[in-house]
Amino acid sequence: MLPLWDLGLWQQLLVPALLISVVGFVESVSVGQTLAAKRRQRIEPDQELVALGSSNLSAAFTGGFPVTGGFARSVVNSDAGAQTPAAGVFTAAGITLALLFLTPALYYLSLATLAATIVVAVLSLVDFSILRKTWRYAKSDFFAVVATLVATLTVGVEAEPLAGVGLSLVLYLSRTSRPHTAEVGLVAGTEYFRNVLRHVVLVSPGCSACG
Repeated sequence: MLPLWDLGLWQQLLVPALLISVVGFVESVSVGQTLAAKRRQRIEPDQELVALGSSNLSAAFTGGFPVTGGFARSVVNSDAGAQTPAAGVFTAAGITLALLFLTPALYYLSLATLAATIVVAVLSLVDFSILRKTWRYAKSDFFAVVATLVATLTVGVEAEPLAGVGLSLVLYLSRTSRPHTAEVGLVAGTEYFRNVLRHVVLVSPGCSACG
């Protein structure tokens, strides 16, 4: 089934689609890095982006849902001991069986019960110590984290990438626009140059150097 090639519809969906793609990519990479860190593994964000793009293109031509990596599903799979992508096949089979045979029993469960199930599943990913660690490591990263958190809780998940990425970009440009410069001098008896404000060095009145 080919997508509907309507220019007006594309223009209406351009901004929402952009936000959804950014949120989906950030969510997928975030949960991937979190779970990989627990196993002392690493992921490649570039390959994740390629995989997400290919999957969503395939979904667009087959009538499927948008594809992304979810926190709740990934954590449940990880806690259940999943090791390979085959876990997704077994999950799909389990969901199919539940829809066919357990729908009457699950129909009367309240949304609060289902929400509690998701909250319990993702609690292992909540780490408030990151605020303290980020404050000690880099103040600019700390403010980016806080801005992202506040925007998500007050405005919504669609504002999260704009706040986090936007503030990070502004702080980066501000930092790189004012690079560190220092006057250096020769350390006596060596071939090394050091900052004149931190070391006892030899300087020549006729020249100066910055590094």
